[in-house]
Amino acid sequence: MLTTEKPQKYLYLTFLLAVLVIVLTAIFTGSWGEIGVDSDDRMRLAQIRDGLNGQSWFDLQQYRMGPDGGTLMHWSRIIDAPLMVLISVFDWFLPYDSAEKTAISIWPPLTSLLVFTGVYTAAKNLGGKKAALVSLLPCFIYVIKEPRFASGSIDHHGIQYGLIALAAGLALSSRGSFKKFFLCGAILAASLAIGPEVYVFAAIICAGIALFWLKEGEGSRAAATGFGLGLAAFTLLLFIGLTSPSNYSQFHCDSFSAVTVLAALAGGLGLAAMASIASNKSVGARALSLLGIGILCFATIFTAAPECLGNPLSSLPEDVKTMWLAEVTEAVSIFSTDNFWVYGPPAIGAALTAAITSIFALRRGPSKARYGFMLGLILTAIAMTVYQIRFYPFAQILAIPVLAVLIYDLYSGIRRNGQRSLLYIAVLAATFPGIWGVPGMLFSAEKTQANAESQKRDNNCFGPKTMDAINELPS
Repeated sequence: MLTTEKPQKYLYLTFLLAVLVIVLTAIFTGSWGEIGVDSDDRMRLAQIRDGLNGQSWFDLQQYRMGPDGGTLMHWSRIIDAPLMVLISVFDWFLPYDSAEKTAISIWPPLTSLLVFTGVYTAAKNLGGKKAALVSLLPCFIYVIKEPRFASGSIDHHGIQYGLIALAAGLALSSRGSFKKFFLCGAILAASLAIGPEVYVFAAIICAGIALFWLKEGEGSRAAATGFGLGLAAFTLLLFIGLTSPSNYSQFHCDSFSAVTVLAALAGGLGLAAMASIASNKSVGARALSLLGIGILCFATIFTAAPECLGNPLSSLPEDVKTMWLAEVTEAVSIFSTDNFWVYGPPAIGAALTAAITSIFALRRGPSKARYGFMLGLILTAIAMTVYQIRFYPFAQILAIPVLAVLIYDLYSGIRRNGQRSLLYIAVLAATFPGIWGVPGMLFSAEKTQANAESQKRDNNCFGPKTMDAINELPS
Protein backbone atom coordinates (compact mmCIF):
# COMPACT_ATOMS: atom_id res chain seq x y z
CA MET A 1 0.00 0.00 0.00
CA LEU A 2 1.24 3.50 -0.88
CA THR A 3 2.43 5.62 2.02
CA THR A 4 2.32 9.40 2.06
CA GLU A 5 5.15 9.84 4.55
CA LYS A 6 7.56 10.71 1.72
CA PRO A 7 5.27 11.14 -1.29
CA GLN A 8 7.91 12.97 -3.33
CA LYS A 9 9.75 9.69 -3.86
CA TYR A 10 6.80 8.42 -5.91
CA LEU A 11 6.92 11.61 -7.96
CA TYR A 12 10.57 11.05 -8.87
CA LEU A 13 10.13 7.30 -9.41
CA THR A 14 7.24 7.91 -11.80
CA PHE A 15 9.26 10.53 -13.65
CA LEU A 16 12.26 8.22 -14.00
CA LEU A 17 10.00 5.41 -15.22
CA ALA A 18 8.56 7.74 -17.88
CA VAL A 19 12.08 8.69 -19.02
CA LEU A 20 13.03 5.00 -19.19
CA VAL A 21 9.94 4.15 -21.26
CA ILE A 22 10.57 7.01 -23.70
CA VAL A 23 14.26 6.15 -24.08
CA LEU A 24 13.59 2.43 -24.61
CA THR A 25 10.87 3.26 -27.12
CA ALA A 26 13.33 5.39 -29.08
CA ILE A 27 15.96 2.62 -29.02
CA PHE A 28 13.61 -0.19 -30.09
CA THR A 29 11.88 1.87 -32.79
CA GLY A 30 15.18 3.04 -34.26
CA SER A 31 14.52 6.74 -33.56
CA TRP A 32 17.33 7.11 -31.01
CA GLY A 33 19.60 9.91 -32.18
CA GLU A 34 17.11 11.14 -34.79
CA ILE A 35 15.94 14.73 -34.65
CA GLY A 36 12.19 15.26 -34.15
CA VAL A 37 9.82 15.28 -37.10
CA ASP A 38 8.83 18.92 -36.52
CA SER A 39 10.74 21.40 -38.69
CA ASP A 40 11.16 23.56 -35.57
CA ASP A 41 13.23 20.77 -34.00
CA ARG A 42 15.52 20.80 -37.02
CA MET A 43 15.84 24.58 -36.97
CA ARG A 44 16.58 24.47 -33.23
CA LEU A 45 19.39 21.98 -33.87
CA ALA A 46 20.81 24.27 -36.57
CA GLN A 47 20.79 27.17 -34.10
CA ILE A 48 22.51 25.05 -31.44
CA ARG A 49 25.18 23.87 -33.87
CA ASP A 50 25.88 27.45 -34.94
CA GLY A 51 26.20 28.46 -31.29
CA LEU A 52 28.66 25.66 -30.60
CA ASN A 53 30.62 26.64 -33.71
CA GLY A 54 31.18 30.19 -32.50
CA GLN A 55 28.12 32.22 -33.46
CA SER A 56 27.50 34.93 -30.87
CA TRP A 57 25.14 34.18 -27.97
CA PHE A 58 23.16 37.28 -28.91
CA ASP A 59 23.18 36.58 -32.67
CA LEU A 60 20.06 34.58 -33.61
CA GLN A 61 20.36 35.15 -37.36
CA GLN A 62 20.11 32.05 -39.55
CA TYR A 63 22.39 33.13 -42.37
CA ARG A 64 21.72 30.10 -44.58
CA MET A 65 17.93 30.44 -44.55
CA GLY A 66 15.98 32.79 -46.80
CA PRO A 67 17.35 35.54 -49.05
CA ASP A 68 20.78 37.13 -48.76
CA GLY A 69 21.53 38.03 -45.17
CA GLY A 70 19.43 35.20 -43.78
CA THR A 71 16.51 35.29 -41.37
CA LEU A 72 16.32 36.53 -37.77
CA MET A 73 14.80 33.71 -35.71
CA HIS A 74 14.74 35.47 -32.30
CA TRP A 75 14.36 32.08 -30.62
CA SER A 76 15.23 31.99 -26.95
CA ARG A 77 18.67 30.79 -25.94
CA ILE A 78 17.09 29.40 -22.76
CA ILE A 79 16.26 26.29 -24.78
CA ASP A 80 19.65 26.19 -26.50
CA ALA A 81 21.76 26.48 -23.35
CA PRO A 82 21.09 23.09 -21.67
CA LEU A 83 21.44 21.25 -24.97
CA MET A 84 24.71 23.03 -25.73
CA VAL A 85 25.97 22.05 -22.28
CA LEU A 86 24.87 18.41 -22.68
CA ILE A 87 26.49 18.10 -26.10
CA SER A 88 29.72 19.66 -24.79
CA VAL A 89 29.80 17.30 -21.79
CA PHE A 90 29.15 14.18 -23.87
CA ASP A 91 31.75 15.38 -26.39
CA TRP A 92 34.44 14.89 -23.73
CA PHE A 93 34.20 11.11 -24.04
CA LEU A 94 32.16 10.49 -27.21
CA PRO A 95 32.64 11.43 -30.86
CA TYR A 96 30.77 14.66 -31.59
CA ASP A 97 28.11 12.94 -33.69
CA SER A 98 27.34 10.48 -30.88
CA ALA A 99 27.41 13.26 -28.28
CA GLU A 100 24.85 15.26 -30.22
CA LYS A 101 22.58 12.27 -30.78
CA THR A 102 22.70 11.35 -27.10
CA ALA A 103 21.90 14.89 -25.99
CA ILE A 104 18.92 15.41 -28.32
CA SER A 105 17.57 11.98 -27.34
CA ILE A 106 17.65 12.29 -23.56
CA TRP A 107 16.87 15.98 -23.09
CA PRO A 108 13.15 15.99 -24.14
CA PRO A 109 12.05 13.24 -21.70
CA LEU A 110 14.09 14.87 -18.92
CA THR A 111 12.08 18.10 -19.33
CA SER A 112 8.94 16.17 -18.37
CA LEU A 113 10.06 16.57 -14.74
CA LEU A 114 8.60 20.08 -14.93
CA VAL A 115 5.19 18.66 -15.90
CA PHE A 116 5.27 15.94 -13.23
CA THR A 117 6.26 18.43 -10.54
CA GLY A 118 3.70 21.01 -11.66
CA VAL A 119 0.80 18.55 -11.81
CA TYR A 120 1.80 16.93 -8.50
CA THR A 121 2.11 20.32 -6.77
CA ALA A 122 -1.25 21.52 -8.09
CA ALA A 123 -3.03 18.33 -7.03
CA LYS A 124 -1.42 18.43 -3.57
CA ASN A 125 -2.44 22.05 -3.04
CA LEU A 126 -5.98 21.29 -4.21
CA GLY A 127 -6.65 18.02 -2.43
CA GLY A 128 -3.71 16.88 -0.32
CA LYS A 129 -0.84 14.40 -0.67
CA LYS A 130 -2.97 11.37 -1.51
CA ALA A 131 -4.72 13.20 -4.33
CA ALA A 132 -1.27 14.24 -5.58
CA LEU A 133 -0.24 10.58 -5.72
CA VAL A 134 -3.35 9.81 -7.79
CA SER A 135 -2.31 12.47 -10.33
CA LEU A 136 0.93 10.63 -11.15
CA LEU A 137 -0.74 7.86 -13.18
CA PRO A 138 -2.60 10.07 -15.70
CA CYS A 139 0.44 12.34 -15.84
CA PHE A 140 2.65 9.34 -16.65
CA ILE A 141 0.32 8.23 -19.46
CA TYR A 142 0.18 11.75 -20.84
CA VAL A 143 3.97 12.22 -20.86
CA ILE A 144 4.86 8.94 -22.56
CA LYS A 145 2.23 9.59 -25.26
CA GLU A 146 2.94 13.29 -25.85
CA PRO A 147 5.21 13.73 -28.92
CA ARG A 148 6.88 16.83 -27.44
CA PHE A 149 8.64 14.67 -24.84
CA ALA A 150 9.78 12.04 -27.33
CA SER A 151 13.49 11.69 -28.05
CA GLY A 152 14.59 14.26 -30.61
CA SER A 153 11.77 16.76 -29.91
CA ILE A 154 14.11 19.52 -28.77
CA ASP A 155 12.08 22.63 -29.49
CA HIS A 156 10.57 24.73 -26.70
CA HIS A 157 7.02 23.35 -26.47
CA GLY A 158 7.55 20.66 -23.82
CA ILE A 159 9.37 23.06 -21.52
CA GLN A 160 6.58 25.62 -21.91
CA TYR A 161 3.97 23.03 -20.89
CA GLY A 162 6.01 22.24 -17.81
CA LEU A 163 6.68 25.83 -16.79
CA ILE A 164 3.01 26.80 -16.95
CA ALA A 165 2.02 23.66 -15.03
CA LEU A 166 4.61 24.40 -12.35
CA ALA A 167 3.67 28.08 -12.09
CA ALA A 168 -0.01 27.11 -11.75
CA GLY A 169 0.81 24.55 -9.07
CA LEU A 170 2.86 27.01 -7.04
CA ALA A 171 0.16 29.67 -7.38
CA LEU A 172 -2.16 27.34 -5.44
CA SER A 173 0.24 27.24 -2.47
CA SER A 174 -0.46 28.70 0.94
CA ARG A 175 -0.41 32.44 0.49
CA GLY A 176 1.87 32.86 3.49
CA SER A 177 4.87 31.54 1.55
CA PHE A 178 7.02 34.34 0.10
CA LYS A 179 9.60 31.89 -1.32
CA LYS A 180 7.12 29.74 -3.26
CA PHE A 181 5.46 32.73 -4.87
CA PHE A 182 8.81 34.36 -5.65
CA LEU A 183 9.72 31.10 -7.41
CA CYS A 184 6.34 31.15 -9.17
CA GLY A 185 7.10 34.63 -10.52
CA ALA A 186 10.58 33.57 -11.63
CA ILE A 187 9.22 30.50 -13.45
CA LEU A 188 6.59 32.62 -15.17
CA ALA A 189 9.31 35.06 -16.25
CA ALA A 190 11.23 32.17 -17.84
CA SER A 191 8.14 31.09 -19.77
CA LEU A 192 7.67 34.66 -21.05
CA ALA A 193 11.30 34.76 -22.17
CA ILE A 194 10.92 31.53 -24.16
CA GLY A 195 7.92 32.48 -26.28
CA PRO A 196 4.72 34.54 -26.48
CA GLU A 197 2.31 31.61 -26.86
CA VAL A 198 2.02 31.44 -23.07
CA TYR A 199 1.28 35.14 -22.53
CA VAL A 200 -2.44 34.48 -22.10
CA PHE A 201 -1.80 31.80 -19.45
CA ALA A 202 0.69 34.08 -17.71
CA ALA A 203 -1.96 36.81 -17.64
CA ILE A 204 -4.48 34.45 -16.00
CA ILE A 205 -1.93 33.38 -13.36
CA CYS A 206 -1.03 37.02 -12.64
CA ALA A 207 -4.72 37.94 -12.40
CA GLY A 208 -5.41 34.96 -10.12
CA ILE A 209 -2.68 35.90 -7.64
CA ALA A 210 -3.83 39.53 -7.71
CA LEU A 211 -7.41 38.44 -6.97
CA PHE A 212 -6.21 36.21 -4.12
CA TRP A 213 -4.62 39.33 -2.62
CA LEU A 214 -7.75 41.40 -3.30
CA LYS A 215 -9.87 38.88 -1.40
CA GLU A 216 -7.51 38.03 1.47
CA GLY A 217 -5.49 41.19 1.98
CA GLU A 218 -3.00 40.69 4.80
CA GLY A 219 -3.19 36.90 4.42
CA SER A 220 -1.79 37.19 0.89
CA ARG A 221 0.73 39.96 1.51
CA ALA A 222 3.72 37.61 1.34
CA ALA A 223 2.42 35.81 -1.75
CA ALA A 224 1.67 38.96 -3.74
CA THR A 225 4.95 40.61 -2.74
CA GLY A 226 7.04 37.53 -3.54
CA PHE A 227 5.32 36.89 -6.85
CA GLY A 228 5.59 40.50 -8.03
CA LEU A 229 9.28 40.74 -7.14
CA GLY A 230 10.09 37.35 -8.68
CA LEU A 231 8.31 38.19 -11.93
CA ALA A 232 9.89 41.63 -12.26
CA ALA A 233 13.42 40.66 -11.21
CA PHE A 234 13.76 37.56 -13.35
CA THR A 235 12.13 39.11 -16.40
CA LEU A 236 14.72 41.89 -16.25
CA LEU A 237 17.63 39.51 -15.55
CA LEU A 238 16.65 37.21 -18.41
CA PHE A 239 16.28 40.17 -20.75
CA ILE A 240 19.79 41.35 -19.92
CA GLY A 241 21.18 37.82 -20.28
CA LEU A 242 19.45 37.05 -23.57
CA THR A 243 19.45 40.38 -25.40
CA SER A 244 22.30 42.28 -26.98
CA PRO A 245 22.65 45.80 -25.50
CA SER A 246 22.24 47.20 -29.01
CA ASN A 247 18.71 45.69 -29.09
CA TYR A 248 17.52 46.89 -25.68
CA SER A 249 15.31 49.56 -27.22
CA GLN A 250 13.71 47.31 -29.86
CA PHE A 251 10.11 46.17 -29.45
CA HIS A 252 8.86 42.85 -30.87
CA CYS A 253 5.29 41.67 -30.35
CA ASP A 254 5.98 38.03 -31.23
CA SER A 255 9.10 37.50 -29.11
CA PHE A 256 10.77 38.46 -25.85
CA SER A 257 11.73 42.13 -26.01
CA ALA A 258 11.66 45.41 -24.09
CA VAL A 259 7.87 45.68 -24.29
CA THR A 260 7.46 42.42 -22.33
CA VAL A 261 10.00 43.60 -19.76
CA LEU A 262 8.28 46.96 -19.28
CA ALA A 263 4.90 45.30 -18.77
CA ALA A 264 6.34 42.77 -16.29
CA LEU A 265 8.14 45.50 -14.35
CA ALA A 266 5.04 47.67 -14.18
CA GLY A 267 2.80 44.78 -13.12
CA GLY A 268 5.23 42.93 -10.87
CA LEU A 269 6.68 45.90 -9.02
CA GLY A 270 3.26 47.51 -8.86
CA LEU A 271 1.71 44.44 -7.21
CA ALA A 272 4.62 44.08 -4.79
CA ALA A 273 4.40 47.74 -3.83
CA MET A 274 0.64 47.70 -3.33
CA ALA A 275 0.85 44.46 -1.30
CA SER A 276 3.35 46.13 1.01
CA ILE A 277 1.30 49.31 1.36
CA ALA A 278 -2.36 48.35 1.11
CA SER A 279 -2.70 44.78 2.42
CA ASN A 280 -4.33 45.99 5.63
CA LYS A 281 -6.65 48.39 3.81
CA SER A 282 -10.26 47.74 2.81
CA VAL A 283 -11.27 45.57 -0.13
CA GLY A 284 -12.30 48.73 -1.97
CA ALA A 285 -8.88 50.29 -1.47
CA ARG A 286 -7.17 47.12 -2.70
CA ALA A 287 -9.48 47.05 -5.73
CA LEU A 288 -8.52 50.63 -6.59
CA SER A 289 -4.85 49.64 -6.24
CA LEU A 290 -5.26 46.78 -8.69
CA LEU A 291 -7.15 49.04 -11.09
CA GLY A 292 -4.24 51.46 -10.95
CA ILE A 293 -1.76 48.66 -11.68
CA GLY A 294 -3.87 47.53 -14.64
CA ILE A 295 -4.03 51.06 -16.05
CA LEU A 296 -0.26 51.40 -15.59
CA CYS A 297 0.42 48.15 -17.47
CA PHE A 298 -1.94 49.10 -20.28
CA ALA A 299 -0.49 52.60 -20.55
CA THR A 300 3.04 51.20 -20.61
CA ILE A 301 2.31 48.87 -23.54
CA PHE A 302 0.13 51.44 -25.33
CA THR A 303 2.85 54.07 -25.10
CA ALA A 304 5.79 51.81 -25.99
CA ALA A 305 4.25 49.50 -28.60
CA PRO A 306 0.47 49.88 -29.15
CA GLU A 307 0.60 47.34 -31.98
CA CYS A 308 1.39 44.65 -29.37
CA LEU A 309 -2.08 44.98 -27.83
CA GLY A 310 -3.50 43.09 -30.81
CA ASN A 311 -2.97 39.66 -32.34
CA PRO A 312 0.38 39.71 -34.22
CA LEU A 313 -1.05 37.26 -36.76
CA SER A 314 -3.77 39.73 -37.72
CA SER A 315 -1.25 41.97 -39.46
CA LEU A 316 -0.17 39.28 -41.90
CA PRO A 317 -1.04 39.92 -45.55
CA GLU A 318 -4.07 37.95 -46.72
CA ASP A 319 -2.07 35.89 -49.21
CA VAL A 320 0.36 34.87 -46.44
CA LYS A 321 -2.56 33.84 -44.22
CA THR A 322 -4.05 31.79 -47.06
CA MET A 323 -0.90 30.24 -48.49
CA TRP A 324 1.05 29.70 -45.28
CA LEU A 325 -0.82 30.10 -41.97
CA ALA A 326 -3.92 28.21 -43.10
CA GLU A 327 -1.69 25.29 -44.08
CA VAL A 328 0.09 25.08 -40.71
CA THR A 329 -1.80 22.24 -39.01
CA GLU A 330 -1.09 23.32 -35.43
CA ALA A 331 -2.30 26.87 -36.13
CA VAL A 332 -5.82 26.00 -37.30
CA SER A 333 -8.94 25.88 -35.14
CA ILE A 334 -9.86 22.57 -33.58
CA PHE A 335 -13.02 22.70 -35.69
CA SER A 336 -10.96 23.07 -38.88
CA THR A 337 -9.21 19.72 -38.55
CA ASP A 338 -9.91 17.07 -41.18
CA ASN A 339 -11.86 14.98 -38.69
CA PHE A 340 -13.04 16.82 -35.59
CA TRP A 341 -14.58 13.74 -33.96
CA VAL A 342 -11.22 11.96 -34.03
CA TYR A 343 -9.08 14.86 -32.81
CA GLY A 344 -11.46 17.21 -30.99
CA PRO A 345 -12.72 15.12 -28.06
CA PRO A 346 -9.22 13.83 -27.11
CA ALA A 347 -7.95 17.40 -27.14
CA ILE A 348 -10.54 18.96 -24.83
CA GLY A 349 -12.61 16.12 -23.34
CA ALA A 350 -10.66 15.85 -20.09
CA ALA A 351 -10.47 19.63 -19.79
CA LEU A 352 -14.24 20.00 -20.17
CA THR A 353 -14.74 17.36 -17.47
CA ALA A 354 -12.30 19.21 -15.20
CA ALA A 355 -14.05 22.53 -15.89
CA ILE A 356 -17.43 21.07 -14.87
CA THR A 357 -15.81 19.55 -11.77
CA SER A 358 -14.32 22.92 -10.85
CA ILE A 359 -17.71 24.65 -11.23
CA PHE A 360 -19.30 22.22 -8.76
CA ALA A 361 -16.27 22.53 -6.45
CA LEU A 362 -16.72 26.30 -6.26
CA ARG A 363 -19.29 25.64 -3.55
CA ARG A 364 -16.59 24.17 -1.29
CA GLY A 365 -15.54 26.49 1.52
CA PRO A 366 -11.77 26.84 1.83
CA SER A 367 -10.90 25.50 -1.65
CA LYS A 368 -13.32 27.44 -3.81
CA ALA A 369 -10.82 30.24 -4.59
CA ARG A 370 -8.29 27.66 -5.77
CA TYR A 371 -10.88 25.91 -7.94
CA GLY A 372 -11.90 29.27 -9.36
CA PHE A 373 -8.26 29.86 -10.31
CA MET A 374 -8.00 26.45 -12.00
CA LEU A 375 -11.33 26.99 -13.76
CA GLY A 376 -10.00 30.21 -15.27
CA LEU A 377 -6.86 28.47 -16.54
CA ILE A 378 -8.75 25.45 -17.91
CA LEU A 379 -11.38 27.54 -19.71
CA THR A 380 -8.57 29.65 -21.20
CA ALA A 381 -6.80 26.50 -22.40
CA ILE A 382 -10.03 25.21 -23.98
CA ALA A 383 -10.66 28.55 -25.70
CA MET A 384 -7.09 28.68 -27.03
CA THR A 385 -7.39 25.09 -28.30
CA VAL A 386 -10.58 26.01 -30.13
CA TYR A 387 -8.66 28.94 -31.65
CA GLN A 388 -5.50 26.94 -32.49
CA ILE A 389 -5.22 23.20 -31.91
CA ARG A 390 -1.57 23.47 -30.79
CA PHE A 391 -2.75 24.58 -27.32
CA TYR A 392 -4.40 21.22 -26.51
CA PRO A 393 -1.52 20.00 -24.25
CA PHE A 394 -2.14 22.89 -21.86
CA ALA A 395 -5.80 21.85 -21.60
CA GLN A 396 -4.89 18.23 -20.91
CA ILE A 397 -2.18 18.99 -18.33
CA LEU A 398 -4.24 21.53 -16.38
CA ALA A 399 -7.16 19.08 -16.20
CA ILE A 400 -5.18 16.34 -14.43
CA PRO A 401 -4.87 17.90 -10.93
CA VAL A 402 -8.59 18.72 -10.73
CA LEU A 403 -9.63 15.26 -11.88
CA ALA A 404 -7.08 13.58 -9.59
CA VAL A 405 -8.73 15.23 -6.57
CA LEU A 406 -12.15 14.11 -7.79
CA ILE A 407 -10.92 10.53 -8.27
CA TYR A 408 -9.47 10.43 -4.75
CA ASP A 409 -12.62 11.97 -3.22
CA LEU A 410 -14.86 9.46 -4.99
CA TYR A 411 -12.66 6.53 -4.00
CA SER A 412 -12.45 7.70 -0.38
CA GLY A 413 -16.22 8.21 -0.18
CA ILE A 414 -16.93 4.77 -1.59
CA ARG A 415 -14.59 3.08 0.89
CA ARG A 416 -15.85 5.15 3.81
CA ASN A 417 -19.48 4.29 3.09
CA GLY A 418 -18.81 0.64 2.30
CA GLN A 419 -20.27 1.04 -1.20
CA ARG A 420 -19.42 -0.74 -4.42
CA SER A 421 -18.93 1.60 -7.34
CA LEU A 422 -16.55 2.04 -10.24
CA LEU A 423 -17.36 5.70 -10.74
CA TYR A 424 -13.83 6.73 -9.78
CA ILE A 425 -12.51 4.36 -12.46
CA ALA A 426 -14.69 6.13 -15.03
CA VAL A 427 -13.26 9.51 -14.00
CA LEU A 428 -9.74 8.07 -14.14
CA ALA A 429 -10.44 6.86 -17.68
CA ALA A 430 -11.67 10.35 -18.57
CA THR A 431 -8.19 11.74 -17.84
CA PHE A 432 -6.74 9.70 -20.73
CA PRO A 433 -7.09 11.53 -24.08
CA GLY A 434 -7.15 8.24 -25.99
CA ILE A 435 -10.44 7.23 -24.34
CA TRP A 436 -12.13 10.30 -25.79
CA GLY A 437 -10.96 9.37 -29.28
CA VAL A 438 -12.57 5.91 -29.34
CA PRO A 439 -16.06 6.95 -30.54
CA GLY A 440 -14.65 9.08 -33.33
CA MET A 441 -12.32 6.31 -34.45
CA LEU A 442 -15.16 3.81 -34.57
CA PHE A 443 -17.16 6.03 -36.89
CA SER A 444 -14.20 7.25 -38.92
CA ALA A 445 -12.10 4.12 -39.43
CA GLU A 446 -11.86 4.65 -43.18
CA LYS A 447 -10.63 8.22 -42.88
CA THR A 448 -8.26 7.27 -40.08
CA GLN A 449 -6.73 4.62 -42.33
CA ALA A 450 -6.37 7.18 -45.11
CA ASN A 451 -4.62 9.57 -42.71
CA ALA A 452 -2.30 6.77 -41.59
CA GLU A 453 -1.35 6.02 -45.20
CA SER A 454 -0.76 9.72 -45.81
CA GLN A 455 1.47 9.92 -42.73
CA LYS A 456 3.38 6.86 -43.92
CA ARG A 457 4.01 8.55 -47.26
CA ASP A 458 5.17 11.71 -45.47
CA ASN A 459 7.58 9.69 -43.33
CA ASN A 460 8.99 8.08 -46.48
CA CYS A 461 9.43 11.49 -48.09
CA PHE A 462 11.28 12.99 -45.14
CA GLY A 463 13.08 9.92 -43.84
CA PRO A 464 16.86 9.43 -43.43
CA LYS A 465 17.27 7.84 -46.87
CA THR A 466 15.82 10.89 -48.56
CA MET A 467 18.00 13.25 -46.54
CA ASP A 468 21.09 11.15 -47.32
CA ALA A 469 20.29 11.38 -51.03
CA ILE A 470 19.89 15.14 -50.81
CA ASN A 471 23.19 15.47 -48.94
CA GLU A 472 24.96 13.66 -51.81
CA LEU A 473 23.94 16.35 -54.28
CA PRO A 474 26.56 18.96 -55.33
CA SER A 475 26.58 22.18 -53.32
